[in-house]
Amino acid sequence: MDFPAAALKNNRTQHREGSGNDSEDDAQSGDRHSPNGSAAAKAVKRACNDCRQQKLRCDVVQSPFTPCTRCRRLKKDCKVESFFKRVGKRDKYLAMQKEIDDLRRQLQQATAENQSRQQHPSTTTSTAVAPLPTVTTTQRRHLGDVKISGEDIDGLYREYFSHYHAFLPFLDSQQTPDQYFNTCPLLGWAIVMVGARRYRGTPKLLQSLSTEFTKLLWNTVADVPQPYYVVKAICITCFWPLPTSSNVRDPSFQLSGIMMQIALQNGLHLHFKSEIEFGREGVPTEQRDRLLTWIAFNVVAQSSSGFYGLPPHTIYDWVLAADLKYVSLYNLPKDLLDQLRISRFFNDMTKGLYCCSTEPNGLIPQHERFRKLQDLQAGYSSLEHGFGSHISATNRFHLLATCVQLNCFAFFLPLGSPGRDQTFLDLYNSACTFLRAIIDYETSNGTLLEHCSSFIGQSIFSAIFAMLKLLNSSVASKIDFEHGTALFNGMILATRRMSIQNDDLPERFAIRVPQLWKVMRTDPQWSMARLDPLVLRIDFRMSWSHVDDCMWAWRVFVRDKGDIQSQQQERSALSSTSTKGPDIVRGEINHAFQAAVGTGETLFPTFDPELDIFGSMDWMMGDWAGMEFPPYDLNATTNFPQ
Repeated sequence: MDFPAAALKNNRTQHREGSGNDSEDDAQSGDRHSPNGSAAAKAVKRACNDCRQQKLRCDVVQSPFTPCTRCRRLKKDCKVESFFKRVGKRDKYLAMQKEIDDLRRQLQQATAENQSRQQHPSTTTSTAVAPLPTVTTTQRRHLGDVKISGEDIDGLYREYFSHYHAFLPFLDSQQTPDQYFNTCPLLGWAIVMVGARRYRGTPKLLQSLSTEFTKLLWNTVADVPQPYYVVKAICITCFWPLPTSSNVRDPSFQLSGIMMQIALQNGLHLHFKSEIEFGREGVPTEQRDRLLTWIAFNVVAQSSSGFYGLPPHTIYDWVLAADLKYVSLYNLPKDLLDQLRISRFFNDMTKGLYCCSTEPNGLIPQHERFRKLQDLQAGYSSLEHGFGSHISATNRFHLLATCVQLNCFAFFLPLGSPGRDQTFLDLYNSACTFLRAIIDYETSNGTLLEHCSSFIGQSIFSAIFAMLKLLNSSVASKIDFEHGTALFNGMILATRRMSIQNDDLPERFAIRVPQLWKVMRTDPQWSMARLDPLVLRIDFRMSWSHVDDCMWAWRVFVRDKGDIQSQQQERSALSSTSTKGPDIVRGEINHAFQAAVGTGETLFPTFDPELDIFGSMDWMMGDWAGMEFPPYDLNATTNFPQ
């Protein structure tokens, strides 16, 4: 028999709009065939929640209320709620299965360790009872398709607090990983990402998580409003950024600006009570945590901008005043307060020397430069004297790095200034002191370069480029050239320990700088008759200008005079050296010093000039603000505004 399509559709629609259980359908069907069908239909009610969830027949009676037979038999709470909706079994089953797997794995591990202890009892005569094997309670987690066990998460957190925490001590090491994840998933994964940089338990974990972590980062930033815990996560991500092949791919500067907005939105710059829930008093621990976050933000924002030659996103308000009177009420870590003082001085130096709104390149007027530099040098001496010997090793490196950046202003002193030559000597001495301290610590401990923050890493790059210019200029006759060359060679070799993955920025740096040295020593373009290496053609990137200036000159040389084909043929001879990466041994660093003294040459052959180190130089090769750059050997004193 053929039925109209409309009738079939209507029948299906009525079936879907029913109660969703077989009991109601059968009851209604029976009522239609009974003589008292209309009266019975009025008594039909909805099934209870549990029977609806299971799609089972239900005989619950609502008036007077009588629990259904199934709920009475299973001793369940029989309820009938009109707003109840069924929950999909698949998601619930998967969550339960994961929990069962984790519990089963923990039980097997505990059982195996306990049996091992019973089979191999301790030979000690002590009557003390050996502790039972510790079973981690950290939850297993996954980011994208990458799953990480609770043991690995514990190991990654231990890695972070053992090797990285000292460079920015603002997190609580007593909190568990699950507490961090529950507070802010981005913060929990940010700690994992830093710990994974050198984690030997899973060597490729960082590369596996990078893509998904980047998605999580930007999705969290886009989810407005954000809690202030997001500022913590961004601080960690900017201080130890994901490895890249060029600076232009590093989003640290953009993230520092976003971090500032989130911090202000959460009122971290106020009395640290503005974002507390209505009707609840703020507790001292919460206020202290907000203050720690505010300090860490300013420290990280200063370092993220200073080494890109860009204005800092810092707000050193009355809370972070120089006397730290308000901060001292909260018993904060001394190392973090020392780091704050150094960062504040770096901020004063940047804004005092490079942030003049009346000049096109941001520099202060020429007649004020030397006097302002002297004032800042006196301020640095006072800061250093105030620390004395009561300063941690990491903050000692931060202090020496700041001194290098301060003396880099020598490149901006006018030609013929009475103190220009002496300032270059100060730059050379500060660079040697900083690099020497890095080498000494690395040869004795061997952990600094592997775990250092971007602040120290970029400071090393800046100091090496400053040495590169000084050792190939007229100042070379006034300094210890052999000692400077030994430091230069040894530090180039040591920077490979900073490399995390193949072809990242430290590895490219170790390849490119020796090439640039060779160019400056042999190319007539760098001779004193045509060009003074101490005169910058790029003077708008603050204390990072001399780095970009060197790289611009290198790119010009490669474009105009480089024999790319012959260089590529020599690249094969490099493969055994360039693949060492971070696994270089400390003995090779000491050997580099001995081999380099008195030679005046670097330890590396030439490399492929198509390999770029700073991608940010690409835009400098074309135009800037719509204006083409002049040739590099153009006289800067007559063609650039002063």
